[in-house]
Amino acid sequence: MSGATEGRALLFVESNTSGTGRLFARTARALGDRPVLLTSRPEKYPYLSHPRAPEVVEVSCDDVDALEAEVRRRFGGGAQVAGVTSSSEYFVATAAALAARLGLPGPDPEAIRSARDKLHQRQVLAAGALPTPAFRAAGWRDAARRLRERSQRWREGERALEVAAAGVLAEALPPLTPAAHGALATAAAADVERI
Repeated sequence: MSGATEGRALLFVESNTSGTGRLFARTARALGDRPVLLTSRPEKYPYLSHPRAPEVVEVSCDDVDALEAEVRRRFGGGAQVAGVTSSSEYFVATAAALAARLGLPGPDPEAIRSARDKLHQRQVLAAGALPTPAFRAAGWRDAARRLRERSQRWREGERALEVAAAGVLAEALPPLTPAAHGALATAAAADVERI
């Protein structure tokens, strides 16, 4: 997968699955760099089975400390790395943080965080005395609780309609069925338990 004549590693933190990851790797090679995909799930990228696919390092990309340690271990303390980027919107902040830690050029990790993390973005805007709407953080627990409450109210409303309309449902029902509300609440509760 990697060629001996290629230069330093150009690291890609994860990739999108629409094809630009493959284009990024091809461009890295054309520039004389060795493309390396850092990913926790290589099976997610069909282009990795093609000839001239990038080298793959299987590593968790959710923990920047662990990612940095693995990159330093594999790439001469970071000296063999030409740059760090990502073709995935979800990992641009991770790529920026890793590049900064390795002393490589890249976008400012704090600027990326301010653009991607909506709570942080609103806090920065408010601290800069810019008008912002009222906001508060809502975690998985809040979302799960609100979803369960809405689901319960929906079921109570449905029962009242059934009684009032002799089992005929009114046209103005909420868009999600009770089963869908229950499934979403169960999924959200499972996410809460994993946190």
